[in-house]
Amino acid sequence: MTDKEKKLIDKFLILNFGDLELETMKNEMKVLSKKNLKTRVLLHEKKNEQIFVNTKVVVDPILNMFKTDYQETYEHIKKWFCEKYDIDCIDIIGVELI
Repeated sequence: MTDKEKKLIDKFLILNFGDLELETMKNEMKVLSKKNLKTRVLLHEKKNEQIFVNTKVVVDPILNMFKTDYQETYEHIKKWFCEKYDIDCIDIIGVELI
């Protein structure tokens, strides 16, 4: 992934997911959602230091727009969310969130 692609992906993430709100916190699980749509974007499981990211709204659009490497894209998304929302995370898993 080039520096230019990283910057463009960061812009996409900021525009679309830069203002998520904490929906709820249950069983060591933090849920971040889009404010007006209540679309669940990310779940953070503190116990195993994992984040589950909504592939349909986060990962798939990035992969389709930028044609970047799958693993590099996931790692970049993980880094961005962890820094933006102050999350300790070891692993990222793509899921379809309702």
